[in-house]
Amino acid sequence: MTNPHLDLPAHAANLGRVGQYGFGIVAIHGRGQSPAFMLDLLGYLGWADFPIVAPAAHEQTWYPQKFMMPLADNQPWLDHAHEAVATSIERFTALGLAPSQVVLVGFSQGACLLADFIYRNPTHYKAVCCFTGGLPGEAGSVWPPTGSLSQTPIFLSSSEVDEWVPPARVRETAAVFEQMQGQVSCHIYANRPHEVCEEELAAVRHWLS
Repeated sequence: MTNPHLDLPAHAANLGRVGQYGFGIVAIHGRGQSPAFMLDLLGYLGWADFPIVAPAAHEQTWYPQKFMMPLADNQPWLDHAHEAVATSIERFTALGLAPSQVVLVGFSQGACLLADFIYRNPTHYKAVCCFTGGLPGEAGSVWPPTGSLSQTPIFLSSSEVDEWVPPARVRETAAVFEQMQGQVSCHIYANRPHEVCEEELAAVRHWLS
């Protein structure tokens, strides 16, 4: 089976500025979205002028089932999604950047994908920002450390009332990444709906400042 995500062109912007800024951003959208959502989000963060690669998911979905279903239920699509993230990072490594100079940003399904990606591919990234995301897998899953995240700054978030990404899973994910030597900042909001709120954006701006 070919990878349908790689049949779609990724959005790329400001790649000529890699030398100016010394880092790049890989942005991963959620289910039912497109790269445009992430570009808007980066704009709200004040990051629109930075080098960006934002891949597109086939039919706007990285994998078909909910992220807390058994992993096998989302294969081979989950592996295909991992390849799309890796290919986006490679766009920057081809321009001379190391993974330690790449910021990974995702929302919802995209954030869950990024959590799984760095779990499977531990190294030092410049930063990882998972807006409303956690590690995929059914209830009761265990994630033994797979390597070191080498003090990568990692932002995780959700809310106490989120119907898609339970706060308990986000807290579990934070604990896994702390065991893997990530510098984790976990934010669980009281009544935030399934979206990115202004308080969250302000927290990320402060966190990366």
